[in-house]
Amino acid sequence: MRKIISFVCFLVLTFGSFSQAKADNRSLAGIWQQIVSNAGKCDKCRITIKQQGSVLRVTSNNGWFAIVEADKRGKSNALSGVGRWEPGYGGSYGRASFDIHFTLTDGQLYMNMTVPMKNGPTQVIKAIFDKLPSGNRDDSSMLKA
Repeated sequence: MRKIISFVCFLVLTFGSFSQAKADNRSLAGIWQQIVSNAGKCDKCRITIKQQGSVLRVTSNNGWFAIVEADKRGKSNALSGVGRWEPGYGGSYGRASFDIHFTLTDGQLYMNMTVPMKNGPTQVIKAIFDKLPSGNRDDSSMLKA
């Protein structure tokens, strides 16, 4: 647990000095429902995006989190960052760190997560999310999938 807290503190301090994210954080913040993934169908998989200082924190209900910021190339609809799978989640991904990239296109959030594996080739998880309307946001949706 101490390593995870240290990792999060490192991320916040590292990204905290950058300018405010250029992406429209109002359209990104909230709860997003996974609609498709190359890792398999998951009707209960969701991510929550929250502003945290000058960065955005992405938390999944299936065991990973990330800190992202606006793409340095100036694309207002792209976010990039780093994250980590929690111990005991994600099967072979448990405790693995990863790079992550999000692009908001036509109201859908596209995700590419690149996970370098210790005992095998790098894995790329791709998913597409739809934002849940504010009336459909129920705290029980963030229970572990």
